[in-house]
Formats: sequence, C-alpha cells, structure tokens
Amino acid sequence: MMSTGPDRAPRECDLVMKGGVTSGVIYPGAIAAIAATYRLRAIGGTSAGAIGAAAAAAMEFGRRSGRNPQARERLEGLAEELGREHGGAPLLQHLFEPDPDTAPLFHLLRRLQSAAGTRGVAGGAGVVALSAFWWAALALGLVAAALLWLEPAHGAALAVALLLLLLVGLPALTLLLAALFWWPTLRAGLRAVADNGYGFCSGMARARPAVEPLPALTEWLHARFQELAGLALEEPLTFGDLWAASHRHAGADREAALAAALRAAQDPRRPDPTLGTMSRDIELVLVASDINRALSVQLPFLRREDLLYARRSDLAALFPPEIVTWMVAHQRAPTDPRDDLAAVDLGGADADAFVRLPRPEDLPVLVGVRMSLSFPFLFRAVRLYVLRERAAALGGGRELAELWITDGGITSNFPLHLFDAPIPTRPTFCLNLLYHDDELQPEQVSAEPATPDPGLAPADAQPEEMVYMLRTNRGRLASYTRFAAGAPSARLLRFAGRIITTARQWGDNQLIDVPGYRDRIVHVRMRDGEGGFNVAMGAAVIADLQRRGARAGEVIAARFVPDTLLDPLFAGEPLVLNWANHRFVRFRAFLAGLEVAASRFTAGWEDDRARAELPATDPLRQAPSIERMTEEAGTVAGESMTTRPGYPFANATQRALALDMAAGLESLATLAPTPAIDGVDRVNGRPGAPRPKQALRLRPSIDSDPRTELP
Repeated sequence: MMSTGPDRAPRECDLVMKGGVTSGVIYPGAIAAIAATYRLRAIGGTSAGAIGAAAAAAMEFGRRSGRNPQARERLEGLAEELGREHGGAPLLQHLFEPDPDTAPLFHLLRRLQSAAGTRGVAGGAGVVALSAFWWAALALGLVAAALLWLEPAHGAALAVALLLLLLVGLPALTLLLAALFWWPTLRAGLRAVADNGYGFCSGMARARPAVEPLPALTEWLHARFQELAGLALEEPLTFGDLWAASHRHAGADREAALAAALRAAQDPRRPDPTLGTMSRDIELVLVASDINRALSVQLPFLRREDLLYARRSDLAALFPPEIVTWMVAHQRAPTDPRDDLAAVDLGGADADAFVRLPRPEDLPVLVGVRMSLSFPFLFRAVRLYVLRERAAALGGGRELAELWITDGGITSNFPLHLFDAPIPTRPTFCLNLLYHDDELQPEQVSAEPATPDPGLAPADAQPEEMVYMLRTNRGRLASYTRFAAGAPSARLLRFAGRIITTARQWGDNQLIDVPGYRDRIVHVRMRDGEGGFNVAMGAAVIADLQRRGARAGEVIAARFVPDTLLDPLFAGEPLVLNWANHRFVRFRAFLAGLEVAASRFTAGWEDDRARAELPATDPLRQAPSIERMTEEAGTVAGESMTTRPGYPFANATQRALALDMAAGLESLATLAPTPAIDGVDRVNGRPGAPRPKQALRLRPSIDSDPRTELP
C-alpha cells in the first residue's frame, strides 16, 4: 500500500465497471483493493456495474466525510455476506425473488433450467424437449433400419413413413403435449409479467426461508449503501451528498454541505458556478436505457430539458418506505409555466398520484441504481412520465407520457467513454468481465508469460490465473466467441444470442481495443456456470470470485503507481504499460486525430472563402463566406446581409476568439509539408500514431451533465 503522509495528497483515480447480473460479486474485492491505494473520484457503471459503482461511491463518501472510516473494510466483506447460506441457499439467490403473481412461471423456468443444466432459461426448456425428441428419434431410426434389413421389398415404404413421423409428427406431438401441460402457467405468467412492469422481480419481494426472514434486494442495497456511507436509513444517500462529501462531516446537513461546496468552487474562469457545474468531490454516473425514445441516458441527470414525474404507487412498489418518503418530500419545485398538471391529460388519474422527480442533487443514489439494473424481463422496468406535447393526429394538447427506463446494458454495458480526457490528470481504471467462452487474441511478445494469458482458462485454474491485462503497446484486445457444435436448435439459439450481444455491445467492444483504453482495462474471467444468470452460486464459488476481484484490483492499482518497476501480473518482467506510457499514448492519439480534423477544417474553410469570391453568375458561388459572417454577425455591417446566421456571437471579443481559433487550425494544418500525410501520424507514408486510430468528430454528447458543455 502506498504511503500518504500529511504532506502528500493521496493518489486519485476514476473507476468504470461492466454489467453482468450476478458477476458483480467480483466487484467488492476489486474496489477494496484499488481503494487501498487510491481515493475514488469519478465512478461509473451499468446494471451490476451500477451496483458496484454505487457501493464504491458510498464507501468513498463514508471515508471522505469521516462518517464511516472503516467503509473500505466493510465493502470488502459484502461478497462473503452474499455467499452466506440461509435455508440451504446463499443470500445472493434469495435476493432474486419474483413477485407473487409472476412466481409460478419464474419457478417453472428455473426448474427447466436446473433440469437441463444450462445457463439460459430458454435454453433449459429447449434441451428438455430436445432430449425427449432425440431419444425417440433414435428408437424410430433403429426400427426403420431393422425394417430395411429384414424386408427390403416392403420395408422402404414403412421406413419413409417412420421418417415422416420422426421429422414432423413427433416434434409436433411433443410441442402439443408441452403446451397443454404448461399452457395455464404460461398464459397466466406472461400476463403477470406484462402487468408487473415487464419483469419477474420488482426487487421488493422477500424470500421466506424457514429459518429466518430476509430482506428484499432493494432493501438490502439500501441498507448496505447507508451503512457504507455512515448515514441513517431515513436519510438516503443522494448524488448531492457525494458532490459535497468533504463538507458532509458528522453534524453537517445536506443543504449546508452543498452551500459550502458551492462557495469553495469559486473559479475565476467561472464566476457563477451552480450545483450542476461546480467541481465535485465524488462523481457517480450510472447508465440506463430509455426504451420509449431509444436513448442511452446517464443518471442522475437524464435529459435536462425534460419535466419528469413518477407515480406514487410505482415508487411504493419499487423502493423502501424511506426512499418513497424522501422522493415525495424533495420533489422539485415547479420551474416552468408548463409544469402545471391542471391542463394536462393524466389519463383519468388525479394530479396527486404523481410526484415530480427531485433535482439531480436530491435524487437518492438507490433510485439511479434501480433504474440501471432493470435487466429486461428479470427485473421490473422503472416507469417515469415526461410532460410533452401530444401529436395533433392524437388530439394535440399536453400529456404525461410513459417512459420506461430499463437496463443500461441495452445501450452501453461497459461505458469506457466515461471520464475521458485528452491528457488525463488521474487514471481511469476499467473492470471487464469475461465469460468462460470469451476469447482474446494472444499478445505477441518475445517471452512466454509466466502467469495468465488471454486465452481460455483451464477448469482447475487458480484465481490469480484468471486475471489478465495487456503487457505491451503492441498488444491487441480483439475479442472472439466461437460457435460450439451441437443440435441445430441450440446452434440457432446461439446465433440469435450473438446477434443480440453484437447489437448491444459493438460500441463498447470497439473501444476496448483502442490505445489509451486497452492498457487501463483489467479482465476477470469466469468459469462455466459462474456469473450471468447463475443466481445459485454457492459460498465457495462466490469466495473464489471475490479473490479474483481482489487480485484484479491489486494488479491494476499497482501498475499505475509511478514507482512500480516490475509488472505485478507477469512475474519478473519490466512494467511497460505504466502511468507515464498511458498519458503519452493518449496525447499521441489525440494529436493524430486533431491533425486530421484540422486538415479537413482548413480545406472546408478555404473552399468556403474561395466560393464566396466567385462571380454572382457562377453556380458554385456561396456568399457570404463563413469568415465574413463571423466578422460581421451582430454588427451594423452585418445588418445589411441578406443571410443572417443563427446563433450570432454575443460581442466583439467572442467574434475575435472564433477567428483566432480558425486561424490556429489553419496554422496547425500547414505545419507538416503534406498535412495528415507526413506529420505527427505518418512519416514517409508509414503510420506511427497508435492504432486503431481515433477520430475527432462532432456528435451530440451522450450524457446530459451540464459540466460536459463547459470548456
């Protein structure tokens, strides 16, 4: 562990965690190991990664505020608590409890999964049916062969008849019998899931083992977050608490702490900071998906322009009473003339049935976590309402329209892009989860590694052999999953599953292999039957995963400490991918992308200027030029222009700054003899910048945090 004396500020880092349902039991050990060396500043995650991120933020709040100095040690023990058996099953399994109306179908699917011994619920049911089918097929095939052998003249016709029975009749009969046997449960269960917010589990159903009562999942999360933070259950940890953690010492209330943080955030460049734009002690970003608008959203902000509401009844069904009471008491004040439900179509409901969503600083962390972990069909989605103008074809007027917020993994299961900077001032560590059949391209190095390699780990591998990071800048992280042989139906299901995985994760997977990203990712592999939907993992498996997580945290934390000389993962090898290397790689990659962007900007700027000087009769003429509009917009001279640009500059200083920036980009593009060919990237036609090469493009910001709009 590094020394942090009174004359030396502690090291700081950011942290991003991937989603993975029960795979998240890896995270407590990893977070605790990293927090032994670093103070956590910005933390992000999706789904199970959101739970880990919130626990890490609560732990850091407990340490920064002084309310729970032992928070790191308590976090480290969470995996052991999840593995502790109650009534013959680990606590982890009890937390995935279906609601009463959905329980019959849920338990039927669980029985089919167990009987088939497979990871997927649908796969379990399919294997049961296919087993019966193939045994019957074998029997009929033997009969047909016997007929052909004993009666060549007449056996052929009988064999064809049996073949038709085998290929058509038997499958149809199997499906018919299964449908008749299970249809009442299926029909009632599907209706119950649809009525239950499209999920089996609300997170508030309690398991009732014979030995002792147990908390519901959301109750357990609430209790653990509050315990780590050192706050009472009646005082939920909020995003604002995290922002002002250093001012939230024992005895200081939230409003006083936020006011103190705002006063301390005075910056000459930003004379009027707000709670949304001030610097923050602890940043927590959770990713969720808005499936009505097909958007990725980041919590706590969602979209700033939205006026959002929740039903009181939905809040009561999803959260402990302390959270519901807080949400009602801290709903935001009306800030917009439209924010009056008196003239809004509420679908027959009373206005008192709705609660305005609190301001970002007042939103409980647990609410954001519950939105992000809403894995489709397993957990009930979180229903919000947005105040919007209804289309004229639907009658016009204003309405409260449903927004279903569900699992962040639908849009970004591993949000590597969070907290990035061209030149980072602190490392952003990323924890990736590999399933047993996920492959990585082997790294080409001169010597064989003494410990892990990225390939598939053997079944008897030790925890430390199932943790991997790249060793050199030449290493790549090309992932690959092969299709195993099997029955046609199993292969088709596998193909369909990979289509869904590709649609969900292609963006994340492309970033994994980019220089400046790939060297700060630690990969933790799981064996078959671990993580994912395997809620019945025993205490021994959970403890093994905890050790793997701790090892991953130790490795990635040690690598970016400046005085680390030997690679902590590959025994005896000099450390290459250290903090100095990481910063230079990101700088090198940024310059290479900026060079291309500057060259293309200059080409367009000069072409626009030349076209404005063409004769008025030339069809290629386009006047006034952007340069002239910049010089004259908002001035008396500009009033004579027939084309008045939108978004004019506010004053002469802003106009001059815009022209100076354009001139700077022109100068940058002319520094090399042939821009973007021989420059910071290429020399003599050969690339030298990191590959895959990164591009700088204008696109909307993914998140809705007001700080992302500030330079």
